[in-house]
Amino acid sequence: AALKRLPHLLLIPLDETLARQAMELAADHRLRASDAVYTAVALRFGSTLVTLDREQRERVARAIPARLPAEALKDLGA
Repeated sequence: AALKRLPHLLLIPLDETLARQAMELAADHRLRASDAVYTAVALRFGSTLVTLDREQRERVARAIPARLPAEALKDLGA
């Protein structure tokens, strides 16, 4: 309940379309299921994937921009 009150939180349902896209990304980029879902959400919103997972960043680099948290903050000028 407390998380739902966060002002900038957006919950994304894992619907059939997103699940299928995640499955395709997993197969195409050799991603674990959870990493593929994060990637599919980032693709859906045209955003950068921010992660500490080196393997995930390397594998999704052809599909979407992927950055370390420090790099993403630098990109934002923070």
